[in-house]
Amino acid sequence: SGAPFVVTEVSQRPAGEKKVNVFIVAENKGEGQTYRSGFISEKGSCIESNPDKNKIRFKVELVDFLDKSAGMIKCSGLDNNAGEINVIQNKLQLSCEIDTTSISQESAFETPLRITFDYVYKDSVSTTLTVKSAI
Repeated sequence: SGAPFVVTEVSQRPAGEKKVNVFIVAENKGEGQTYRSGFISEKGSCIESNPDKNKIRFKVELVDFLDKSAGMIKCSGLDNNAGEINVIQNKLQLSCEIDTTSISQESAFETPLRITFDYVYKDSVSTTLTVKSAI
């Protein structure tokens, strides 16, 4: 996507019988700063707010099992597949375990993984202007 915060790496490995561990790395590829998703509506303006800075809400889902994803995926110490994570040095690392026990499967388990981030992005641009006439 064209978003400044993008997934740059996804890897998987077995984590036990009918379990898969997925490791996700995402990075801020832009020049701006990420903030908690409700930061502007809670503060009323886009002012600097350290408690909201470098926070991103995420959700990890199995595309073919959207209704079951919350019960099948547990991420980085959470009880489910969604939460808030800190961005450290413009990068986040997330580890999720997927339990496929509830899926009856005849062959290898294959389904797309959807990773959604929710955040506010603060960026600025500056330039020099010369005013040639004023009213």
